[in-house]
Amino acid sequence: MKQELVSLDELAQFKHLPDEAGVRVLLACTILGCSTITVWRLAKAKKIISIKISSGVTVFNVGSIRALLKGTN
Repeated sequence: MKQELVSLDELAQFKHLPDEAGVRVLLACTILGCSTITVWRLAKAKKIISIKISSGVTVFNVGSIRALLKGTN
């Protein structure tokens, strides 16, 4: 699988996203400072919310990522 990079623009815009928004796995990895496998494990453990939006496309809820970072989840 080809590993893509998150742009600095995407990273900068994260703070402006509403809590209801969803981000792709690579941005979630960058924000959380972890691997894609860890993001999927966090979702499986219900520490962050994953939302399947189509076949092969899952996003992760911004509010749940922020809550995890704050330690309030």
